Amino acid sequence: MKLNLASLAILLLTCYFGFSQNTSGVYNTDFKEMTLSQTGNKVTGTYKHSNGRIEGTLNGHTLTGLWFQDNGKGKFVFEFNSDFSGYTGKWGYNEAAPSAKWNGTRTGGAQTPTISNAGKLNGVYNTDFKEMTISQNGNKVTGTYKHSNGRIEGTLNGLTLTGLWFQDNGKGKFVFEFNSDFSGYTGKWGYNDATPSGKWNGTKIGANQTSAPAPQNAQQKPQTAAPKATPEAPASKSSNPNAGLNNAEVAINDSPQKNTIQVQETEIAAEPEKTTITIKKRPLNATERTLVENAKRDLVKAITEEKIADSERIKMVERSAKTLKEYGEPAAFPARDIPLKTNREKDYKRIEAEVNYANGLRVLLSDALLAEQLKMINALQIEVVEEQITLLIPGKAPFDLSKDLVGTVFGVNFTEGVSGGKVQDAKDLVKKFRDLATTKELVKEVEKLYLLQQGKMNKAYLDIAKAETLQNQLRKAYENAGNSAFTFKEFTPSGVPPVSNAAAGSNSNAGNQGESKGLWVLVETINYDGKTDLDNTNKNGVYKVSGTCSPGSYNYDWKYLGKADSYYNPPLKSGESCSIKCTVSNPQKVMDAGEVISLNLSLSFTAQNLSYYDSNASVSADFDKWDTKPGFASAASVSFVNSAGKSSFKINTHKSVKVYSVDEKVTATAPSGVRDIRIALRTSFNPGARMGTSYIYQWKYAH
Repeated sequence: MKLNLASLAILLLTCYFGFSQNTSGVYNTDFKEMTLSQTGNKVTGTYKHSNGRIEGTLNGHTLTGLWFQDNGKGKFVFEFNSDFSGYTGKWGYNEAAPSAKWNGTRTGGAQTPTISNAGKLNGVYNTDFKEMTISQNGNKVTGTYKHSNGRIEGTLNGLTLTGLWFQDNGKGKFVFEFNSDFSGYTGKWGYNDATPSGKWNGTKIGANQTSAPAPQNAQQKPQTAAPKATPEAPASKSSNPNAGLNNAEVAINDSPQKNTIQVQETEIAAEPEKTTITIKKRPLNATERTLVENAKRDLVKAITEEKIADSERIKMVERSAKTLKEYGEPAAFPARDIPLKTNREKDYKRIEAEVNYANGLRVLLSDALLAEQLKMINALQIEVVEEQITLLIPGKAPFDLSKDLVGTVFGVNFTEGVSGGKVQDAKDLVKKFRDLATTKELVKEVEKLYLLQQGKMNKAYLDIAKAETLQNQLRKAYENAGNSAFTFKEFTPSGVPPVSNAAAGSNSNAGNQGESKGLWVLVETINYDGKTDLDNTNKNGVYKVSGTCSPGSYNYDWKYLGKADSYYNPPLKSGESCSIKCTVSNPQKVMDAGEVISLNLSLSFTAQNLSYYDSNASVSADFDKWDTKPGFASAASVSFVNSAGKSSFKINTHKSVKVYSVDEKVTATAPSGVRDIRIALRTSFNPGARMGTSYIYQWKYAH
């Protein structure tokens, strides 16, 4: 009987320790972080590569099963070490026997519930991303916040809440460190899988209002409960005394509580003289319409186009805000993320996918023997669509990579179409792969491709953070500029106290009594020497460029300093160079509105001994806003054109062009003006550096 009890005790201890040392936990693996969960001998898991997941069965220390990703599926086998602190693993596509490396090391155990703080998080918090409502159930926490339909999901461990955030414009990780009484927290956030680093602090301002309709809906449907009020609505109500009635309709439409809407509508019906938002104003004249249209176009350009300096963007949104305010137009800065930010987020996602594909190709080739590599390469097919190249290896999931990246690493040009459009292009890449595999250099080159794209992904992530900062700066600049401006009396909404006659007269176009004809008068000349572009080209030491600039006269010199290489046809020669000269006649000092202005443009190569390289340059002229720099143009730009209507003139040494000089006469009609407004007549020369001259004119009246 004692022997049986002892045996039973040993059996129970064996079962206990066998269960406690299981696979459940978080692992750092060759395919990013993986979280495993074990029930009996059944194991499931998810990993952060292409939405990966696994399903398997544990037998002793061996886990076998299937993996699934967005781009494929297959088998795996993991051999855990004795204490389940890690494993060595293999994987394969579809029905193939696992052979590629997939190792992992445990970085954390399965998180256990912490219930001593149950319910203490519940409440409403004022945070860096607007008001947040948090609900706690055991150690599981959910919440919604009023920025881009935001929501969070996380797990509380002591005073630390970690988890994921989701918005209309992205997702990522967060970590909140609550103080001892849960009256607030200091937090960090990051995009996607990046370590949280951006500030996200919060202070509790009240308990959950479970009886109110909006929070109940928020808990049941977190993605649709976030209020849709624009970020600017609260600020405009408090900072601009005239904005209450202008925004009355918006505030009503955006309210999440229907009973409140009905009350507000009743109040409006009772007091129509205080709440009407009908604009009573005289019609805009042609000049004023142009100013308003330009203000709207400039705002769109400032938040959309890439090649604009940040300082210029801020000026553009400030001018737009003031102009729209002065002429009684509604605010136009978007409530949601601006295109500059959303475009960079799209770039990041695209590059992140390419990094994953490059890693998959790297792993596949590094674990294959030379004979296997050559077999795959011989069966390789190539498909090129726009800027993407897809490598198709029979029996494997496709690998989508950047065409420019593959071309840079492997030195192959591509033409669009299946198998490279031109079959020769596909053959060139296959030959390159085969030659590299034979010399055992292929894996190194693919590794280089992977690392280059990973570097691009890191840069793209930083670009998103910069765009977020820029967006905040632009929105703040727009608000401040709008608040600092006033509305002309004749454009003031009904019910808003008008500005004084003196104030209106000081800024309106009336008040020109006693003045005679208005003219454009040259008041300033600004030269742009392209120094920033020149310095950037000179940085790498491969090329040497220089330029000179004076009103109407520009010179540019270029030289290759690198090594000669006869591999190319034509050969690359050390010291090959060219020189370019551009002249533009100086404009007159006084112009009349509607006057046709003429300029003579001349552009030519003064010397060139180019072999491998080609060179080109362009010259143009226009009327534009006075502070628009060379290389950029506003929506108000009016180009100078020749008799055929052409506005830009180029020289080019390429064998398919061979234009070495141009001489043109161009004309444009001077625009109309209003008192004290400025414009620029700009001459632009671009040989690879943005150079030119801005002749600044001001509209003045002769007495």
